[in-house]
Amino acid sequence: MPHRSSKMILKTTRKYMNSCYVVLGVIIAALGSICLVFARPFIERFIDYNLQLRPNAEITKMWSHPDVNVSIDFYFFNWTNSEEFYYMKTKPKVNQIGPISYTEVPVKKIFKWHPENNTMDYGKTHYYYLDEKRTVVSLNDTLISINALMAAAASKSRNWAYLKRTLIDMALKFYKNGAIWKRTVDEFFFKGFNDDIVNLLAVLPTSMRTSLGLFMPWDRIGYAYARNATSEFLGKHSIHTGVGDIDRLGELMLWKGKNYSEAFSEGCNAVHGSPGEFQRTHLKKHESIDYFFTDFCRALKMDYLDEVYIDGIRGYRYIISPSVFDNGTLYPESKCYCNGECVPYGVFNITSCYFGLPVLVSKPHFLGADPYYAQQVEGMEPNKTWHETLITLEPRTGLMIEIKGRLQLNIYVRPTSHIISFPTKRKMAFPVVWFDMYAGISKDSARILSMVQNAPFYANIMGLCLMLLGIVIACWQPCRDMWNRRSVQHMEINRLNHDDDYDEEMDHVDVNLKSGTIGKQVGRKILSRENLFGLRSNFPSLVYITTHPRRSLPIIISHLDGDEEAWKSCLEDEMRQQSELALDEGSSS
Repeated sequence: MPHRSSKMILKTTRKYMNSCYVVLGVIIAALGSICLVFARPFIERFIDYNLQLRPNAEITKMWSHPDVNVSIDFYFFNWTNSEEFYYMKTKPKVNQIGPISYTEVPVKKIFKWHPENNTMDYGKTHYYYLDEKRTVVSLNDTLISINALMAAAASKSRNWAYLKRTLIDMALKFYKNGAIWKRTVDEFFFKGFNDDIVNLLAVLPTSMRTSLGLFMPWDRIGYAYARNATSEFLGKHSIHTGVGDIDRLGELMLWKGKNYSEAFSEGCNAVHGSPGEFQRTHLKKHESIDYFFTDFCRALKMDYLDEVYIDGIRGYRYIISPSVFDNGTLYPESKCYCNGECVPYGVFNITSCYFGLPVLVSKPHFLGADPYYAQQVEGMEPNKTWHETLITLEPRTGLMIEIKGRLQLNIYVRPTSHIISFPTKRKMAFPVVWFDMYAGISKDSARILSMVQNAPFYANIMGLCLMLLGIVIACWQPCRDMWNRRSVQHMEINRLNHDDDYDEEMDHVDVNLKSGTIGKQVGRKILSRENLFGLRSNFPSLVYITTHPRRSLPIIISHLDGDEEAWKSCLEDEMRQQSELALDEGSSS
């Protein structure tokens, strides 16, 4: 077995290493290609699966106890000239009081899972805590507003038969409050208060209560009464869990056990849309969405507004559609929401949802409404920045990023002459209160949502990087060897002193470019470390080595205790073997 020198072993090892580089590069590039092709579908399926509501799933826990920051600010319209209500030449004057701020903690309780149709029943409970730092008034401060119960009784009985109207008029003669409610801040909202009309309704015959259309389920009344720490007011919801059809995730199937709302007539009473926690996935620009508001017993259409970024998350922003505030004037399909009487654009009627109280809902300060409403009262200052409702959703998952819900409750006052204790000729929407509800995801949830949103993009970037890295690794060593093989190995001395000693030395150095051979004596003179570096001290640094007329490679040679190994590395295989023989013969002689 022939002896293999260490140099030949090194040469063979280099060849194997070159092959390993190529194989490794191909493998990495292939992984990058696989990542580009299959990573996005895999991530999409992973996201869809983890969005589905299942028992004990992480998303279910987050949904039932959401990590959101929720606050609600109430702004009350204090009636400053209530004593002049019956003088038609004087407009009611109101002064905005607030904010009266609360922190809201929403909690959901799951009642039952229905795997046979992939739905789930649950109830919503909201806990409200007064934010004393942001509240500018005391809960014991007295406020004045229109008597909603008196306005309701007068409005409901105006079309009754004479005998029935006389009976209700006689009953109201003993009513001391008249057209005014004068109560504390706390009583107007969560605490509630007793009222004689509520007590009267309790003793009226069922037929008369049904005709009157007033149903007070409690013995107290307040605009936020029975909403704190109870799920009774909002009722039971049944939503789709997204299992089997992710596009239906969060879709409201039943409310209070029915697929329709009893508050509105056919055509407007369908229970549909999202109750707020989830919206459909893969939202598209310029497409509308629907939210079902249980406080209003109906769905509200939301129109696409623009694309925004919140905490680094791309979101689609929506506003309430103009059709919501129309009563058939501009959008004929909205006429069924008139609730008995169609009024000018800018409000929608929820009387049948609000226990018979004649409540009209509008944007705060009648923003965007028919000028008729603001002309009936003094103190309205609409501002689009502060009074517009905005909902921002993450388009891939449909999850909420931010909500700014701003709506106003108004009492619908209509002319009445049959109620002696409420003889008004006014027809107006009397502003009572508007609320500004803010909900935004926490910083931790924002980071998770940002990662989910950008995961496909990160996967594509990683795939491209792997492909480029693989190509570089696979091509680097072969390209380097090719470059070295094409290197010219011709030695040319650029700067030398033309003295006799140097010329004598150069007579012995003759490299024939065309023959491509080096004589033994020449090889010894060139390749011998002693002869090469034994020349004059001003031996030039720049040397050209060539073995082919088309190749050239500049090599910087400095006097580094010159090692023949460095010199030999500049030669090709055949020349290296000749140089080794020349050195061996030189050493043996």
